[in-house]
Amino acid sequence: MAEFGLLVILAFRGIRGHGLKVSRGLVFASVFSLLYALSDEYHQTFIQGRSGSLIDVGIDNIGIIIAILTIWYFCTKISKRPKTKNKRPKTHT
Repeated sequence: MAEFGLLVILAFRGIRGHGLKVSRGLVFASVFSLLYALSDEYHQTFIQGRSGSLIDVGIDNIGIIIAILTIWYFCTKISKRPKTKNKRPKTHT
């Protein structure tokens, strides 16, 4: 769960560097992470002693959802903050 939450955060940060809105960045990051969770479980079906499970994808999805909600909370909290002007004191040279 934690790894896929971290994957969402890192993917979101990478995507946001390209100037996307928060909502679109979250969609891309969450879809990417969910597809990775599915491919990871599929990969496990080829490994002896392991098995792929949709329940594990659901558990990974919980981490994805928690990360999305956390990012959304902090992004909306930051955008609602009043903007202050950065005034520098005048220096005489």
